[in-house]
Amino acid sequence: MTDEENLATILTNEILKDPAVVLDNPKVMRALLDLTDSSKGDNVMDLRAIFAARLEERMKRLEDTNRTVIAAAYENLTGTNQMHRAIIALLDVSTLPQFVQVLNHDVANILGVDVVRLCIEGDKPHGSKQVDPADPYSSTIVILPSDGAANYITDQRNGPPPKQVTLRRASELRTTVFGNLATDIASEAVLRLDIGDQNIHGLIVFGSRDPKRFASDQGTELLIFLAQTVERILRRWVA
Repeated sequence: MTDEENLATILTNEILKDPAVVLDNPKVMRALLDLTDSSKGDNVMDLRAIFAARLEERMKRLEDTNRTVIAAAYENLTGTNQMHRAIIALLDVSTLPQFVQVLNHDVANILGVDVVRLCIEGDKPHGSKQVDPADPYSSTIVILPSDGAANYITDQRNGPPPKQVTLRRASELRTTVFGNLATDIASEAVLRLDIGDQNIHGLIVFGSRDPKRFASDQGTELLIFLAQTVERILRRWVA
């Protein structure tokens, strides 16, 4: 066997071991595709179709990845803009009644939720004497018993301390927060609040009729920022 025949045998064996080495190598594929039809013999297979299929598959994966990245970036940017608008609206208020109204109307519309509740622990509604009971937004404030905030977040189950933001299907205890609207709520975002030096605890709860609106696998960074902002705003009237 000549050196040329020996080399051909070695190359053939190596290619047969792993054909992807050829198909995935642009230089090798380009050299093969440069062959003209007149130079091909009966024993030469046209790899153009295989190469085109591989290339098309790679392009499709790349396009799918690009679409996913772009969609995620757009969704994140949209969420950030919405949260900025909601927080700016809350920062503009000067009284508790205004805060409750903006929370119930403006913030709910901006974030696309159906119901908002501000829950505060205590025997008396801290600061709520500033809210006229006749005000249509007064029902937004819910007074919870001691430890009511933590119990609502954990569904009264023992476990680690509650996180600042919990996203989930609506709690079985949702009547405590949403009252007669509870039957309409399918998912919720629960924001834990620690207000002032008096260790006053509370919640902001966003309720949605859409069971997929809030889920545990969603990001919480923006809602944590909202909760921390609300804590500081409420200290004007509650702490």
